[in-house]
Amino acid sequence: MVIIRLLIQGAIAAAFVLAAISAVLRQRKVLALTGGLLAAVAALLGGGSTPLPKEVGSHYGIGFDWFLLDLLVMTIVFVPVERFWPLQRRRRGSARCLPRLAWFAHCSRRESTPAHAQAARERARHRHLPGCGRY
Repeated sequence: MVIIRLLIQGAIAAAFVLAAISAVLRQRKVLALTGGLLAAVAALLGGGSTPLPKEVGSHYGIGFDWFLLDLLVMTIVFVPVERFWPLQRRRRGSARCLPRLAWFAHCSRRESTPAHAQAARERARHRHLPGCGRY
């Protein structure tokens, strides 16, 4: 039990260190702040020193540990499978639409009055953009 508690404390400390490294190296700090905040919440809730009950009422159940183990196994199995044998060779949709959406966002910022912005939204609603259909 002591080893598990030390592993939990080490994981929380590693989360703090990785959040700090991410905050230093990346321009966008949102993920670093989120990781640091979650590590701080885990530390404030007790971390590895949280007291455990002597007995558990039920002998059956699937807990969070099973979820994490299942997530790990599924990731190890299916990420390489999808990487080497993708379901769709050529992806359509969002990858081709992003440049068009960025262009539209840029053009809609230039509209100065609400009437011009409304007209731009109406034009965009009735315009058909090829390649932006559903899968």
